[in-house]
Amino acid sequence: MASHEKPMFAFIMICFSSMFWPVLPAMSMLPVLCVLTALCLYFCSRNWITGLVIGILWASSVGHWYSSWQLPYRFFNKNIMIEGVVDSLHIEQNQGEQINYLEDTYVYPTPLAKIKKSQEKPPANKVYIIKIKRLGVTSLTQPVFVRVSWFAPILRLRQGNQVQLLVTLAPPHSVLNSGDFVLQKWLASKNIVALGKVRASPSNQIVDASITWRQSLVDQVQSIGLEHSRWIMSLAVGARQGLTAEDWEILQVSGTAHLFAISGMHLAIVTGLFIVIFKAIAFLFYHLRAKLSGKLSGKNRSAFLLQRNVIRICLVLSLPCCALYAVLSGLQVPVLRALLGLICYLYLVYFSLYWRFTSVFLFLLCTFLIMFPLSILSLSFWFSFSAVLLIVFFIWRFTQKGMSLKQKVLNLIYLQVFLSVFMLPATAANFATISIISPVINLLLLPLFSFVLVPLSLLSIILLLLSFNSAATSILFVLDDLFDLLLSLLTFATSLPMSGFRGLAYPGLFWCLVIVLLLFITLPFWPQRKLIVSSLIVCMFLSIFEWPVPKHRWKMTLVDVGQGLSVLIQSEGEVLIYDTGRIFPDGILPMGGRRGDFSFDVDTLVNSHYDNDHAGGNGFLFSTYNVKNAFGPDYGCYQSTDKNQEPWLKGVKIDVLWPLHAVSGENNNESCVLKISKGEFSVLLTGDIEAEVERKLVALYKNTGELKSTILVSPHHGSKTSSSLAFVKHVQAEYALVSSKFMNQWGFPHAYVLSNYASIGTKVLNTAYDGSIGIEIGQQGYHIHTMRGDFLSPWYMNIRRR
Repeated sequence: MASHEKPMFAFIMICFSSMFWPVLPAMSMLPVLCVLTALCLYFCSRNWITGLVIGILWASSVGHWYSSWQLPYRFFNKNIMIEGVVDSLHIEQNQGEQINYLEDTYVYPTPLAKIKKSQEKPPANKVYIIKIKRLGVTSLTQPVFVRVSWFAPILRLRQGNQVQLLVTLAPPHSVLNSGDFVLQKWLASKNIVALGKVRASPSNQIVDASITWRQSLVDQVQSIGLEHSRWIMSLAVGARQGLTAEDWEILQVSGTAHLFAISGMHLAIVTGLFIVIFKAIAFLFYHLRAKLSGKLSGKNRSAFLLQRNVIRICLVLSLPCCALYAVLSGLQVPVLRALLGLICYLYLVYFSLYWRFTSVFLFLLCTFLIMFPLSILSLSFWFSFSAVLLIVFFIWRFTQKGMSLKQKVLNLIYLQVFLSVFMLPATAANFATISIISPVINLLLLPLFSFVLVPLSLLSIILLLLSFNSAATSILFVLDDLFDLLLSLLTFATSLPMSGFRGLAYPGLFWCLVIVLLLFITLPFWPQRKLIVSSLIVCMFLSIFEWPVPKHRWKMTLVDVGQGLSVLIQSEGEVLIYDTGRIFPDGILPMGGRRGDFSFDVDTLVNSHYDNDHAGGNGFLFSTYNVKNAFGPDYGCYQSTDKNQEPWLKGVKIDVLWPLHAVSGENNNESCVLKISKGEFSVLLTGDIEAEVERKLVALYKNTGELKSTILVSPHHGSKTSSSLAFVKHVQAEYALVSSKFMNQWGFPHAYVLSNYASIGTKVLNTAYDGSIGIEIGQQGYHIHTMRGDFLSPWYMNIRRR
């Protein structure tokens, strides 16, 4: 590695590692780091140490800068009027895509017949990104971005509107479970400092109805009445908000989601397109000039192109066109990264400079990290980064000098297949989906996108901008027909047997080993390759091999579902789920999150009662998993249940303590209370029972010791109406687990409840602060771990606010 590359490499490594820092260096350290940076630049500017010091200074500064943008706590968890500008595009859903809103929060009983509310779509909110300029009576010196949701909005908010809304704000926080999409990480990558909900108020209004030109383009396209306008807008202006859940399903299974996200690939297509156009204009000019002068030959033409530096001029002229395309995309970070790479390439070509590839790559990466430091928290960065490395590897391994045109075309085809195959493990690791048909589909569609769809989409938008509406409309109708054929092809391909696999819940280590294995297979032959490949294959199988679990071991997970309850218990290869949490806007029960661990059957589902926050996920559970048995307070989960029935879960003892007989499950005090035990360890699951039932339980089991448990799942999420002192004294739990939403409006768990637990020495864990809580139980005792405390606790997830 050249000496000037060492500090850049060290800087990049420090920036990458900052994603995992548990805390930031203190603010008082920044002046010291500034002095050290100056000394390093003066005495040893091309040393590793210089890059390390600059990296620590930059990463620390970015972290404190992001922290300083956070809103003070006094603005949270209360109704407050905000004023700002809508930053997100508004796209109307087609009539067939409208969602029927459910206004009730009660989920009707679903006995073993499994006739449940599984086909009803959950409530959906309109989500907006708003750039806030004023909070209550406080004018912000620097506007900040917040993400607000509005259930059944009465106003049609569009990008560029200045609005006044009554909202309830909360810090950028999210549920956190193993395998989940981490919303809080995504918010940090977008520099969004708060989440909010719009409240009903006569003061909610659009102060200024002005819209951006991007919103105007979207409105124009939608007004034409195209069937597939959402796809065209996704490709033309990067507006993917209109894509439905069914659309995303098709894209994931077919492995074509990247084709509809404006990125470096699209910018490369546009660059090539404009270079061809400008070269054609140059040739036309040459031919016209040669015809007038009477000199026309291939030799003269080549000399003309060289003398006039036509290629360089075409490259330079394509730059503003690419910049316009980046603006059309909303200046999305992936496009800006590609634009910076293009500028660097043009600079080197125009001035006939030669840099080593490693120097170019490290320079661009340093530039990206300086300009978009928080973008490393987003998946798009890592997918782009991986794709670039794979392209470089392919060029190094398979490209040769002096290749014919036919060989170059074939090489492009091989490159596309190579990328598709190598990106499959990364997709599977992040989305638990692997598309078998992806290489073939991408190979077929890339020419269509490169030479037809992207150029036509761009041309239609340019014509709309120039007010040639008639010509633009004609092109848009052609695009609509093309997308109709394209979607028919994708739908057919994804419906084929073995087109793809979902629910591949293999560990990340497995997919990393797959990528390394593929790289080693494609390397030139060398003596140790067979040994290394064989070792990698063995390691792959060991990473997914399920070692036999001793029968005495079992585990429990309190899933982080926000304001709700869901408990997962596994023993001897069987699974019991106690409650399923709320109906989520996107139909996801966060047990496996967006990745969705669908690799197991649910042997027993128990609903404590049928409130939405306890049974709202039933529909998703039944439609996704194989649920063998289902019980509730109206069906099988009461004390007089047949004692001779098959056990609900192997290897553990399950006792139903309440209710005494079958009830409807329509209110909190009808919750089914279970005690699950094995040996000396036991868990008490209490649903939403309140003090009245707690007193009855104490009276029923006062002299039996039946209530005493190692772990108590706190009744009613820690409400002050539950966890009475007499009850918690009889349970004598070592830990009380609370399932609640961060900064919830009810103040759960209540101070009264916490004081009751503290009085008897019971430790309290709360999903709001700890994420999902796992307990592994064996003969030697039990071990508790939390997602935030043990697995995911970087600085941007634990920012201290004013």
